[in-house]
Amino acid sequence: MDSSTIETMHTNADRRIIVGEENQFTFAVCSSAMSLACVAWSKMFSPPDVNARYTYTEQYQTDIEFPDDDPEPLRIVLKIIHLRFSELPKTVDFGLLGSLAALCNKYDLSHLVQAWAGSWIDAIKDKPSVLYVSESTIPWLNIAYVFRDLTILKNAALAMVTNMTLTSMEDTNGNSYDAVRLDNDTKMSRILFGLAADHEEYPLSEIIPDIIDQLAALRTETISKLLEATFSRIQAFCKSLRPFCVDDNHACDLLQLGALLRGVGQAGIVNFSSPTAGEGKLLDVPKYRKSVTKLSITLKSIDWKPSHLHDECHKRPEYHEDIDKAMNAISGRVEWLCRDLLWTKESHP
Repeated sequence: MDSSTIETMHTNADRRIIVGEENQFTFAVCSSAMSLACVAWSKMFSPPDVNARYTYTEQYQTDIEFPDDDPEPLRIVLKIIHLRFSELPKTVDFGLLGSLAALCNKYDLSHLVQAWAGSWIDAIKDKPSVLYVSESTIPWLNIAYVFRDLTILKNAALAMVTNMTLTSMEDTNGNSYDAVRLDNDTKMSRILFGLAADHEEYPLSEIIPDIIDQLAALRTETISKLLEATFSRIQAFCKSLRPFCVDDNHACDLLQLGALLRGVGQAGIVNFSSPTAGEGKLLDVPKYRKSVTKLSITLKSIDWKPSHLHDECHKRPEYHEDIDKAMNAISGRVEWLCRDLLWTKESHP
C-alpha cells in the first residue's frame, strides 16, 4: 500500500500509526482512545514511549510505527476502539480471523473483540472436528484460545491427541530425533525430542504456552493405557495358577493366549523375548509411533477368542470395554486441559 494513503479513524485524530514495513498503510487515530485499549498502547501513546519509533510532523503530534503488524486485522481493532461499530464486517475469512487472534494476543486486545468474534467464528463452516485434522488445526487452536471458545479449543485439541504420530528425522548434523506429525502427514509442530529449543522446523502454536507438549504427553499416557489392556491379559494368562476359563479348562486359556500373542505380534505392537530368569519379563514394548486412533483400532481387531471356545468365555466383553474406556477418557482430560488454559489466560492475562 502507498504510505501516503491515510485512513482517519476519528475527527479528533492527533497521532498517526504507520503499519507494515514494505507495503505500509497509515491510520490517523485518537491517542486518548488508543491509550485506553491496552497497557502496551497506553505506554506508547500517553505518555510518549522513548522506545517507540516516532516521527514528528506538523499536522500530528507524532507518527508511531507498527512495522511488524498487518493493517487488515488492525483496522478492525481500530474501528472498535474508535466506536465505529457500524463499519465492522459481518463476516471475516479464516485467514483474517487467525491474524486478528494473533494481533489480539500480542497486545492483549481480546476483551475488545470478544463481542464480535463469536459471530465471526460461527459464520465459518469449516470448524475443527474430533474426527479429522488438517493444516487449519493449529490456527483454530489459537483462535479458540484467544477468543475463549471452549468447544472449538477442545475439538481441535482432541483431534490432535488422537491423530499425533511420531516420525524419525535427522538434523543438519546427522543427529536423529523424533518429530510430531499428524496422521495425514501435515507438518504441525516443533521438535519435541532430541534438539535444542531454538531449533524449529515446523509451524507451532506460539500463542498457547506448551500446548503441543501437553497434548503429546496425554497421547503417551493414553497409549500406555491401551497397551496395558492387552499386556495385562497376557501376563494374567501366564502367571495365573488357576484357569480363567469358566469351566476350568486349561486348553481354553491356552487357545486365548496363543491367539492374543499372535495378534499383537502380527500387528507389530510388541517384540517378544524369552522370559528373564527371576524377572518374569515377557515383552519388550517399543515406543509406539502411530496414532492413538490407529492403535485402538488395531487392538480391537485382534481376534484372540477363537469361535470354538466355550460360549461364556467367548462372549466376555471386558477387553473391548477397557480399550473404549481408555479412548473415552481422552475427551475428559482434554476438556480439563482446555478449561485450565482458558482459566489461566483469564486470571493471568
